Amino acid sequence: KNLCDEHQQLDEDYDNIDINRLIDKCRKITDNSFNVYNNHPYYAAREVDQKLGQFYDKARMLLKTDKLSALAYFSAVIESVWHNIGEVDDSDGGLSGTVDLCIDELGKLLPEINLPAGERNKWQKRIFRMFEKNDYGVGDDLDQLLLDTCKKEDAEFMINLGQNALNNLKIKSKPENDDDTDENEDDYHSKYTTQRFAVFIASLYKINDNQEIILDLYKNLRLHFDYVMELLNQKKITESTEYADTNLSGGYDINRFAEALIENKYKNETLVFLESITKKIKERIPYYEDIFEKLAKLYEWKKDFNKSLDIYFMLYKQHPQINLYKETERVGAILDVKDKIKEEIISFLKEKNDNKELVETYLYLKELEAALEYLKKENRYYGDIHLRVALACEQKYPDEAINIYKAEIQSLINRASRSYYSETVKYFKKIQKLSGPEIYQNYVNKMREENKRRPAFIDEIRKV
Repeated sequence: KNLCDEHQQLDEDYDNIDINRLIDKCRKITDNSFNVYNNHPYYAAREVDQKLGQFYDKARMLLKTDKLSALAYFSAVIESVWHNIGEVDDSDGGLSGTVDLCIDELGKLLPEINLPAGERNKWQKRIFRMFEKNDYGVGDDLDQLLLDTCKKEDAEFMINLGQNALNNLKIKSKPENDDDTDENEDDYHSKYTTQRFAVFIASLYKINDNQEIILDLYKNLRLHFDYVMELLNQKKITESTEYADTNLSGGYDINRFAEALIENKYKNETLVFLESITKKIKERIPYYEDIFEKLAKLYEWKKDFNKSLDIYFMLYKQHPQINLYKETERVGAILDVKDKIKEEIISFLKEKNDNKELVETYLYLKELEAALEYLKKENRYYGDIHLRVALACEQKYPDEAINIYKAEIQSLINRASRSYYSETVKYFKKIQKLSGPEIYQNYVNKMREENKRRPAFIDEIRKV
């Protein structure tokens, strides 16, 4: 009954929207819920979410015809929970519904409605509060929402919001002593949040046409990647690559910066930068494979195929895999040393007794006899590689394919689940196709007898 009354009252409010009355109505709903569920904010938040949903629905209906009225409804929902925001936005995710949607819709409306600066700034501050509270990237779209609402005259106000949040963060994260300690989760959290606020503030400085302050901001906060990217954005290429060479250490950031240089058509500068970086990380190749591969591609672009081949061959020896073999073979073909490369790699794999990679290589080269030879030397059953060998052997060596399919069937049966029993059907069908009817029927009878205590398996093989 109460909900029906509320709906009726909302309909009456359409003709003459009183924002204060709406806020009082919403606040009454939220306060009642939080009083009832005093010790359980999650349940209170859920009830609030459901009850305020009707206000959100009304506002959505008004968006096309009366944006100011829609704004009033969105405002009422947000204002009604604002004094309880700590409880609503708890770790249980209570703010994930109506209030969150209202904040999003209101943010989109702000640039479209000509509000006085003070009113607009109030809502920008509200949205920033939510941006500030969201940790570890949850709700990161709020920063863009805020930037979309920002007119040039709002930039200084919003910069102050961001700077105050950044200052508060620096005070909270200031260590009690100067002892060196390993980075823990709180350290990471602090760095991540610092970066979020700094990038947000930098975006506002761009609105204010104040590029130099952005560089000072990033450099003072030791946000090295953001600093070099801003230098690149300002076309200070030499300065950006020199700073990156000295200060970027993680492979992820080095890679992203190199990609950004290439995208901006600075391939020569990228090559020089990566040459310097790879000299420092040569002892840790497995952690930086993608960086070395990028350098190899740049050497190709410069027509320095010998250096490109050297890198691919070095990477292959560190981590043999077929995609690196293909790259080594491709560049080797340009230099007319393709056969020599093949011999060196095969010899290298044999010395390592790397039967699995030998099978992969021979399979790629379509040398089935050699692939089968080294597959039989491998004691482990790998599934995927065995099945690819079987598929390649079906026409020329059907008996070898059948043996592999039988091994796969047994592997699936051993996992003792109907879903795996069901997978055996396709391999039974392959064996049926490759063998004579009598041989196949004898095999099916044998498997039925051996697995008679597995009724689910017996049920599945009835299909074949």
